[in-house]
Amino acid sequence: SGENLTAGVGVLGRINVNLSYSPASNQNFKAKISNLKEITTEEDTVRVFTANIDNIGDKITECKVYLIAANLQTAEEKQFPPITVTAYPKSARLVELKLPDVLSKGKYSLSAILDFGSRSSLEGTQIIIDVP
Repeated sequence: SGENLTAGVGVLGRINVNLSYSPASNQNFKAKISNLKEITTEEDTVRVFTANIDNIGDKITECKVYLIAANLQTAEEKQFPPITVTAYPKSARLVELKLPDVLSKGKYSLSAILDFGSRSSLEGTQIIIDVP
């Protein structure tokens, strides 16, 4: 059995280009954020929250979602870097927000703020959390 076996691996490159279009005639910028809740598990190293974003307008919108914690005793606020998401017309999506472990002990108002463009007012949702 002097047979030689060979094997090879073929590598193929691929480029994906996603195109989307919102006609200029679509001027209804409207989105909402709601249902902020904690989903932290024992495996998580930081606290994790989710919120629902509903694009009820007719424009594809690049949104920024900010997490802001306000200490209820001192009124000190801490704003965390935003995440950016794309919201498609007449659709809903769930976003995940991570709260870094930088808050001192206390009770906080935690807000998720949705910024979906300069033509629209901000939307928000909030809950009260305890930081042990």
